[in-house]
Amino acid sequence: MAIQSPPAINDKTLDCRRGLLTTAVVLLAALASWRHGLIHTDVDAMSDIGLLSVLPPAFYAGVLLLTFSFCLSVTRHPLSETNLALHVVLLIVLLYALPMVLYDSLRLPWAWKHLGIIDYILRHGDVDPDIAAMPAYHNWPGFFALMALLVELAGRETLMTLAIWSPLAVHLVLIGVLALVFRTLTDDRQTVWMSIWIAYLANWVGQDYFSPQAFVFPLYLLVIGLSLAFLKPASATNSDPQRQHLLAAWQQFRDGAARTEPAPRLADPSLWLVAMVLAFLATMTISHPLTPAAMSLALCGLYALGRLKSIWPPLAAIVLFGAWLIGPARGFMASESVQMSQLIGDILANAATNFEDLTRLSPGQAQIAVVSRTLTGAVLLLALLGGITRLLKGRLDVSAALLVVTPFLILIIHSYDGEGLFRAYLFASPFLAFFAACLLHQIMGAISRALAVVFMTALFCCLSLGWLGAYYGKDAHTRTHAGEALAFDFLAKTAPRNSLVVEGSPNYPSRFRNYDHFTYVSIIDEPEDSLDLVIGDPASELGEWLDNERYTATYIILTESQKAGIEALGRLSPGTFDRLIAALQQSRRFQVAFENESAVIFILASEAAAQ
Repeated sequence: MAIQSPPAINDKTLDCRRGLLTTAVVLLAALASWRHGLIHTDVDAMSDIGLLSVLPPAFYAGVLLLTFSFCLSVTRHPLSETNLALHVVLLIVLLYALPMVLYDSLRLPWAWKHLGIIDYILRHGDVDPDIAAMPAYHNWPGFFALMALLVELAGRETLMTLAIWSPLAVHLVLIGVLALVFRTLTDDRQTVWMSIWIAYLANWVGQDYFSPQAFVFPLYLLVIGLSLAFLKPASATNSDPQRQHLLAAWQQFRDGAARTEPAPRLADPSLWLVAMVLAFLATMTISHPLTPAAMSLALCGLYALGRLKSIWPPLAAIVLFGAWLIGPARGFMASESVQMSQLIGDILANAATNFEDLTRLSPGQAQIAVVSRTLTGAVLLLALLGGITRLLKGRLDVSAALLVVTPFLILIIHSYDGEGLFRAYLFASPFLAFFAACLLHQIMGAISRALAVVFMTALFCCLSLGWLGAYYGKDAHTRTHAGEALAFDFLAKTAPRNSLVVEGSPNYPSRFRNYDHFTYVSIIDEPEDSLDLVIGDPASELGEWLDNERYTATYIILTESQKAGIEALGRLSPGTFDRLIAALQQSRRFQVAFENESAVIFILASEAAAQ
């Protein structure tokens, strides 16, 4: 019997295999350089500019090598999307896995508070919408209820692991979501993958930690992606010449957008698609107060501009959100109504609350604020130039432009506790990245490949440096310490119900266990006259605070993160916090109940004697 020879391998297949092998070698080299750098990183030596100050050259070499390899890959023909996906995955690891590898504790103090809501649900089996402490979380409990269910099934010991690694998981999920969204905006695969790369470098606001916002942001983008992929009109309609001039111009504009954006993937949406969109909208509605508002604005805008063929998606978003506000969250909304009525319509004031006064910040934090603003300005400029070049080419990217603008309409309603502008930028950032990528695509077509690779590598490295500064620039005071968590854990386990906990500031691991047992008072958030009394005579003034018969027991907890945050934000002059601790240590009125290298807890000496 004749032996058949194996099928011949064509040149294209060989080139593909060689490309993947080369990519694997380069990515492993970048990962090895990154890992070598982290081994030699001393986070305890971190200066006031955060993690950027202690990352060694080997770390930056890994990022540079990865960036250069991506630029080579995205300019190669034919394009290998598998190759590019591997680059993006490694970019996420290199940028977002730093806290998991370097820190001994869950990063960011506010992430610990979210553990406290889950702990509450696990203990009580429910939430309390009328609770005094952190009521918003109880009125939008979807994320916390889901996490509590997962923890109940997997074991409570998994909660901390889930919280620590959640940012990495969120960004890995976002790769597919972003790919879906960008493919509804353009058919060019180079632009799609450059958009994804820039999206990760543009989004520095840090809303990816273990939180409801991180949970619903992918859902927000997913609803937009599904709507633009399956729910927009199949083709442009012809304008009616008998219509009035303005209406005819408006119709021509909508038709032009329909012709220049990719066509929908289905003529008629299936029931499964409708059910998914409704489920995602409902999940957002019960999990987060801001994202459903942004979602409603986005869908209404898309429908108004003819990018959706049916009114049901925006109508569903509005009805679900409105029903939740006047139903389960009505008590919370009533308590917030006075403040909201004062903020509605004042868009400039609502935006201004997001900006720190640079003169009050420490020198390092002032530099970081400038870096954050510069990075944001650079992304906005690239996006603006990209939009203009697309317009000059006859491309009407109406959907992307609308999705840049609509999130900022949130500022008409509320400042969102000083974070409204940052959250609006978060929602807009993927679409800003799209326009920036369109600009780079135009530049690539006008210059040689070698020059394009050099230019894009330099640009992406600059964006990466800006991102590292903006994203990790506050870690000198937002990186929590294991000793601080042990201190609050001591309180959670030993302090009786109805205890008063006086804290230097809320900037430390707290409220993650039995948080509803205590009343919290932050020294730094006291009115100026009260704060002056504490600084002038800490032992006497704080002694009066703790000598309060309304509480079963009273405590003062002061930590390293509290000190670092207060001094970095210019709330107290350097040395004041240390003098406060020293005054309590030297006073006979106080006694140390707990102490380690990161935290100290004081109680009244008379109370200690009674115990």
